Amino acid sequence: MENLTIARPADPKAPWGSRQLEWMQKVVPLTPMKKPALVETQFFTFAKAPEDAFRLENGASFGPITLAYETYGQLSAARDNAILVFHALSGSQHAAGYNPRRPAAGHSCGAGNLWTDECHTGWWDSLVGPGKALDTRQYFIICANYFGGCYGSTGPGSIDPRSGKPYGSRFPDPTLADVVNTQTHLLDHLGIRTLLAVAGGSLGGVMAVDFAMRYPERTHALLAIGIGPRATTLHKLSNFEQICSIEWDPHFSGGDYYDAVPPTRGLMLARMISHKTFLHLHLMEERARSEIAQEDDDLNGYRLQHQIESYMLHAVKKFVTRFDANTYLRIIKIWQQFDLSARAGGNLAEALRPCRNHRILIFSIDSDVCFWPEEQAEICEALKEIDARYLHITVHSEKGHDSFLLEPELYTPNIQFLLRETHKEEKVKNAPDSDITEPATQITTPTVLEIPSRHEARAEFLKLTQLYYQREARDKTLKVPSSESRELLRWFDSNLAQRDMADIQSFLNMFQADIKEEYDDLPEAIFNRPRIPDEAKGSLHERPLRNELEKIILRHLNSLRDLQRRPGRR
Repeated sequence: MENLTIARPADPKAPWGSRQLEWMQKVVPLTPMKKPALVETQFFTFAKAPEDAFRLENGASFGPITLAYETYGQLSAARDNAILVFHALSGSQHAAGYNPRRPAAGHSCGAGNLWTDECHTGWWDSLVGPGKALDTRQYFIICANYFGGCYGSTGPGSIDPRSGKPYGSRFPDPTLADVVNTQTHLLDHLGIRTLLAVAGGSLGGVMAVDFAMRYPERTHALLAIGIGPRATTLHKLSNFEQICSIEWDPHFSGGDYYDAVPPTRGLMLARMISHKTFLHLHLMEERARSEIAQEDDDLNGYRLQHQIESYMLHAVKKFVTRFDANTYLRIIKIWQQFDLSARAGGNLAEALRPCRNHRILIFSIDSDVCFWPEEQAEICEALKEIDARYLHITVHSEKGHDSFLLEPELYTPNIQFLLRETHKEEKVKNAPDSDITEPATQITTPTVLEIPSRHEARAEFLKLTQLYYQREARDKTLKVPSSESRELLRWFDSNLAQRDMADIQSFLNMFQADIKEEYDDLPEAIFNRPRIPDEAKGSLHERPLRNELEKIILRHLNSLRDLQRRPGRR
């Protein structure tokens, strides 16, 4: 499969940025933000009787188990439009809408009321809702708080019915498999045998992949953003630091702190360690206020010197008011030990083989320093080895790992395409022969071009521009004006003269994907709007863009220019 890139959005402060932003607003009018819809958390309890206890991966039994979950949209009569979303490390079941009410009485929310104002708006509200990436007018979205969580699902802060006290240190350490397996019980409860798709970002994306591997018959598609095949050495060190931070807090008390002072300082330090891998440093600098704010009891003598210190302190102080240290430890331990290849003796391709027939969309974020793009590339190489149907998109963002939470415009078109085509394909499969009208589009790219020389590359470029003009005019005899051809070729040469053949071939393959007639509806589903590079050469930059062809070329030249080829960072 071809690996594609999406350019980062325009920067109004940069040269050309304001002009391009104005152009984007004309093409895609900005709609006013609407108040999120009011939603409520629901609960499902299973493994109530001893004989029905849930079997953990380590062989132990546990029960009862309550899962807090929310749903959005309507389940179709055929029950074929459901999408299961897994949240990330510190997320919850509240993926979308507005929910100001903490979980209902009888369902513990950990140490005190952790359902703060910050939790009231769904963590993925920008992608889940009417007309959004996960369109609730068409799909039924489900999101559940993990087993071991602190937002209403059974976790360390929940009441043990045998003792009447919080589980605390007696709560088990769930594994990736345990979390995934508990959610299949929820699907059974909802009467959903097979999902349209399973989705998630970060650790939630890892959960989604694990679900698709364990239960390939229970989903048709897989969407994962910013993931890896296993915990890297860097992950293990960072996670270990966080574990030590919490367990070394004198108030941790082995995890039995619910009737005393919680290990707030330890959790704050743990979040500091992880937070700087979730957001790009430039974004944190932008968020840092001009003033430095410090309470007298924040530190034991050190006075803050920089705005970025103040920002970090403020961020983690907010975090500890909405999260439980025991739950944090349980999920970090899941991260610490996960390895998607373990089920096949370390062979990642064989471990992923059950996913071979799924439609798969993998996103990388070029500025991600939590799950580096090389980690998604390794997964895609394994998918390629088993001839899976996958598409790998690299998003160019200046926000880092959390881009998938902050920049819906970079992900929405591709996600919509994945879901639409998967749904169409499954309807065709299940429809009587007389009802089949058109096949679903395959998730594939046009034939990969093999260009041996610069001369042939220039010829292929002209051929593709010719195809564009004929397609637009609906006239297969139309010729590109010679003056236009010369100008386009000068532009092609000036921008790609210093590039090696691999880069030129990558550009032509991206260009082809937009131009080929069978991909008429895909340009914006594969590539984001172009950002005009201020240092780009060529006469086209000396006048306004004249047509969609020039916008397409700019888009791919920009993607090629911004693509960073970094060595692996394990």
